[in-house]
Amino acid sequence: MAVIGVVLVAVIGASFALGRFVEAPTRDAIEAAQKPIRVLTTVENRVVDSRESFAGTIKAGKTTSVTVTAATDPAVVTRQTLKPGDAVAGGALLGVVSGEPYFALPAPLPLYRDLAVGATGDDVTAFQTSLVATGSRVRVTGKVDSATIAASRTLFATSGFKLPAGSAIPFREFLPVATAGATVVSVAAVGATLDAKTALVELRSSVNYATFRADAIETQKISVGSKLTVQAGARVFAATIQSIGGFTNGTGTQLPGRDVDLVSPDPAFGALTDGTLVTILGSGSTAKSLAVPLTAVRQDNAGDYVERQTTINGKAGLVRVRITVVRNGGGWAAISSNKLHAGDKIAVS
Repeated sequence: MAVIGVVLVAVIGASFALGRFVEAPTRDAIEAAQKPIRVLTTVENRVVDSRESFAGTIKAGKTTSVTVTAATDPAVVTRQTLKPGDAVAGGALLGVVSGEPYFALPAPLPLYRDLAVGATGDDVTAFQTSLVATGSRVRVTGKVDSATIAASRTLFATSGFKLPAGSAIPFREFLPVATAGATVVSVAAVGATLDAKTALVELRSSVNYATFRADAIETQKISVGSKLTVQAGARVFAATIQSIGGFTNGTGTQLPGRDVDLVSPDPAFGALTDGTLVTILGSGSTAKSLAVPLTAVRQDNAGDYVERQTTINGKAGLVRVRITVVRNGGGWAAISSNKLHAGDKIAVS
């Protein structure tokens, strides 16, 4: 009991001492701590980019392997003048295999036999149509005539060869190319032996394109032919929508929507490698206007407003100024107001 009494006396004494020397905060200090801190910012004239952005990827254009059916075995490349990046037009020499030239002609080209004077058929019609596409003055009659033979002879002579004797057109030496202006991806080197799996030339028949997934709301704003912007790092390209796919359900990494493909005529765009990540900027405005941070915009029953700093009776204060938000983007709101000017101070918090 004596010990307990001593402990109680000690606790009471300590409490009395704390009460004597520890002061409670004053009312002014409490009010100061509860008073909100005003953070101000400046009204600016600036670009407010309201365009929606989408994550996209560069995809390589369609490629085609051009193989040959040589009349000799082995089929060895004896000359090659093409290199990656070259454009291939109709009538171009794709290479020389075992001493024989092989030319590109616009597809479709269903040749299956040598064509002699007087030969007729759908293959003749297709061959003459391809010759016309290269600029040859040939009438499409479906019958091999002297003009068809002459056009073929000229094609051979342009590359330093002679049309085989007998006035016959060797069908194996004309290879179909799907698209005029296709570009070379790779070529078989001189000395390479060709077979059904080894191409003489690998061609890209369509240009590289950018693709992104757009949701249902955004796809209502765009259509094939619409102009969008593609950003790849610091480079910016004007692009055109080439196609909009059907609706696709979402996956673990992809939201539902429609796949949108874009192309650009800029050579630098075509040089972007497959898999490059890009940003596609959708429709919207990039005009310069009076602007405030979005965090400065308040709302009440009457609409949007900001609080502008002003001086009333020599004391700084805030007044409400009605605004109209025109658009927003990048954390800023483009506004219209006849009572705000660039440089005015407004409250953010």
